[in-house]
Amino acid sequence: MASPEMNLLFILTGDIYQQPNVPVPRKINWDRFFRFARLNKVPHYVAVKVLEDKELDIKPDIRQQVTAIKKSEEAKLAKLRPALEVANSVFEQEPHLLQKTYLGYRFATHDVDFLVRDLGRARRLFESKGYQPELWWDNRSFEIVDDGFLEIEVYDKISPGPMSFIDEEIPWSGSREVVVEGVPMRLPSVEADLTTFLADMNFRTHEITLGDLLYLYRLAHEADWPLIAGQAEKYNWLVPFHKTIAILNTFHRRLYDEPSPVEKYFPGVAQVSLDLPFIMPLPHLIGALWEKGAKNLIKLPGYFSVRLKKSHPGLHRIYSRLVLGYLGQPLGKYIYRK
Repeated sequence: MASPEMNLLFILTGDIYQQPNVPVPRKINWDRFFRFARLNKVPHYVAVKVLEDKELDIKPDIRQQVTAIKKSEEAKLAKLRPALEVANSVFEQEPHLLQKTYLGYRFATHDVDFLVRDLGRARRLFESKGYQPELWWDNRSFEIVDDGFLEIEVYDKISPGPMSFIDEEIPWSGSREVVVEGVPMRLPSVEADLTTFLADMNFRTHEITLGDLLYLYRLAHEADWPLIAGQAEKYNWLVPFHKTIAILNTFHRRLYDEPSPVEKYFPGVAQVSLDLPFIMPLPHLIGALWEKGAKNLIKLPGYFSVRLKKSHPGLHRIYSRLVLGYLGQPLGKYIYRK
């Protein structure tokens, strides 16, 4: 059973995908509610909904708090459009896809990610416009940092890290056009988008947020799921793929009292609680990393960081600085050295 705060999140985000069948909460801990909203990538969306909802009994001090959250998120959103415009102006006719930034609703992400065909050429294009690309330590991507817009990260592999999950041509085949903050953008194919999110849940972020969940459900009807499963098998992550689909199927049944669009292909379900963000169980994660190669178990410290972020944010900051900040990069360079 979900908490009252989570149930309110489900209800207020109902028009992103579909209205959930959950009880209407009577009493809300607003600090807890907005902490959950931030962790689940929906703070701006639900702040707007809370302020618009006439049926919610909100005290004046809470309304002020919600208004402040909305303004803070809009300040971040104000830097999103310039970042997209800069990227379009720099790339011009150079093919580029916006990735892991668009969720189908207004969301103030901390950076914008672009997939390109040729990383070296993309870097030279930014340099020709007066920007100073900073290569990441693994030389697999670069970033542009500027006070006037969100950080831009550019890479030429759909999974810029040391692991691969999908053929590199699939994102470009069937790419889609959308408008983000008034700026036309192209996204990877539906199959590439879904594969990226599913792989990230297992190998990078180790969690399923509400924002990710709703985006996946919206795309699920359009996807070639046998193709995605074939890619998971080809790149040695079929077992965690099926386990993750089972979790998504279970959440769909609990939220909407009906099967997910994916169940007709993969009917598995899981024994999990409706607690978002959902942190992947440790045995699941160890199995996934082991399937991709034993050396990938080096990512386990990142998993514990995710758990701390959800349950102990203060300790998480210390852990991230000491363990991930000082040890993560040197270990990564050693383990994944070319």
